Amino acid sequence: MSISTGFGMAQQWAQTHFGHVHLGDVCRTRRVVTLAADCARQPGASIPHLSQGQAYASKAAY
Repeated sequence: MSISTGFGMAQQWAQTHFGHVHLGDVCRTRRVVTLAADCARQPGASIPHLSQGQAYASKAAY
């Protein structure tokens, strides 16, 4: 299965595969969907790069 690099396709893929995980909080589920979509759009990119330099987003991803 290939993932389009377009925003909508990566976001839809991530939502389909990770949108129903139970991580104890809705915010965590949203964050994992966002992280998965970002990774799909930019495979091989570091978490700080995917977080666009936002320290709180990097920390939350880890």
